[in-house]
Amino acid sequence: MKTAFIINPRAKKGLGVLYWFRLEGELLRRFPRARYFFPGDTHQLDDILGVLSQQGFERLILVGGDGTVNRVVNRLFSQFPSFLAQLRIGILPLGTGNDWVRNFGFTKNFRTNLDILAANRVEAVDVGKVQCVGPDGALKQSYFLNMLTMGLSVLAVEAMNASTSSAVFSYMGALVQKMTKFHPYPVKIHGKKGLLFEGNILNICIANGKYVGGGIPLLPQAKQNDGLFHCLVVQPMPIYKQMAILPFLLLGKHLFKEKVEFTSDFLTIEARDLSIDFETDGELPGSLPITVECVPRAIQIIVR
Repeated sequence: MKTAFIINPRAKKGLGVLYWFRLEGELLRRFPRARYFFPGDTHQLDDILGVLSQQGFERLILVGGDGTVNRVVNRLFSQFPSFLAQLRIGILPLGTGNDWVRNFGFTKNFRTNLDILAANRVEAVDVGKVQCVGPDGALKQSYFLNMLTMGLSVLAVEAMNASTSSAVFSYMGALVQKMTKFHPYPVKIHGKKGLLFEGNILNICIANGKYVGGGIPLLPQAKQNDGLFHCLVVQPMPIYKQMAILPFLLLGKHLFKEKVEFTSDFLTIEARDLSIDFETDGELPGSLPITVECVPRAIQIIVR
């Protein structure tokens, strides 16, 4: 099987290349005929994907974190959809959170992960498609694999992206730091059959995967191939209660009444304030209003 690796040299806050050269010997032994690429920007990534498409590569392994996977999958969907349809995508986790691959049996053990990739067992999984307002004010379409969130989590992602630390706990540290300064804002969420929620929110999670923030099982009931998003809306509560429920959220337990939970395959979210941002897998693609659609079994992922 023709295999290529795309390595994010900026993974782990720029440590990706150093980690790569430590692992290179084992990778070359396991995948002796594979090709290896280090794209520096989107233009280089598009050039690489174009070459791989023309040369009939069948397996693409992404070396990085959730952001790396998000960026490559978005380019494949937007620029190379026919190539994506026949491609098997593997992930060698080398990021800060690595939340998406946790759904498929990957671990912190490098050799175990290589065993999974070499076995090449695949599963067709759902993808979230988002239409939003891009940073330039124009309508934009993007995709996500794991989770779309807005509210407190966006502030935490912004803090993490600005941080020089690659530690997983930096997500929770940033979140706690921002909680005392965050002001809830009103939104409306509609599904195909009408209004699902209207009111002020602390946070919204639209999940295809279970984990967020470096392994927090925030939506433990989520499934990657059931054609539905599993959604959690957290409504305003006093700061002392936010702090009190945080340990339970770390365990995937929603032991509080200020919540709304539902499943849906299509959502629209709007607010009076059109400058409200959201995040998908650690990226910040745009702002409200948005439509979110579940595209069932749209991509082949290598799983344990």
